[in-house]
Amino acid sequence: QILYKFHKILTFIFTGKNMNFGHYSCLTKKDLLEISNKKDLWCNFSGTVKKHIKILHSINSVRGLRYAGQSKVPIFKLIIHSFSIIAVFKKNVLIRSLIFSIILLFIFKEFPIFTTLLYFILFLFTLIVSSISINSKEEDLLNSTKNIKDVVHTHPRRL
Repeated sequence: QILYKFHKILTFIFTGKNMNFGHYSCLTKKDLLEISNKKDLWCNFSGTVKKHIKILHSINSVRGLRYAGQSKVPIFKLIIHSFSIIAVFKKNVLIRSLIFSIILLFIFKEFPIFTTLLYFILFLFTLIVSSISINSKEEDLLNSTKNIKDVVHTHPRRL
């Protein structure tokens, strides 16, 4: 729960977007056509929707409790998922990181060790986001339809 709140705050700080929906969404044909050719889609669905669809309507709902058991997603994969959302907004991250660097310079100039540590964390964060965004290759997105055809051909009963 704490990690989820931290992820929401961190995402908002670096993207300027409130990620208040997930993969279970209903989009119009126009919106689907808008995002279908974006290479960011290969990186993260919800981030791509927030970035490229300007007007989003939502239906309020209460997120229910899990029916049984604990989440089986390891913490590491949740962290990677968070970075993949943020990576869609890599330009925002770079600009905001520069702004935060300048702010840090003025606020913590009396504490050089603390400032250096914060710079290192900010640099590491930006580096991770950049490396994840590099994986958003348009070629992989275009090849994804081939993968779907392969699954249908190999396992026709599953679909």
